[in-house]
Amino acid sequence: MSEEYYGCSNGDCIIQRPDGVHTNGICKCLQDIPAGTQVRVRAGIMRLRKQRDDLQTILMAAMENLGLQQCTKCGHLHMREYICYECRYDDSVTE
Repeated sequence: MSEEYYGCSNGDCIIQRPDGVHTNGICKCLQDIPAGTQVRVRAGIMRLRKQRDDLQTILMAAMENLGLQQCTKCGHLHMREYICYECRYDDSVTE
């Protein structure tokens, strides 16, 4: 997802679940927050995560309708079946 990691590296992390090898412990990101507040923070994070996923679905559909794709090399947007303007990578060529 991103190159930077912001969670606690536990498999149950509420902030960012780690990819690959991780511990099986419970999330430690909110351990210094009172229990009642933790519940509200977790609920807020889950709502934001749902909104992010919904917006990503809408964005992907809009990109498809406009004939755009994301470059598999650098991540910039370019017209489907054309060379990326940013890195000059040709996504249509399979290696």
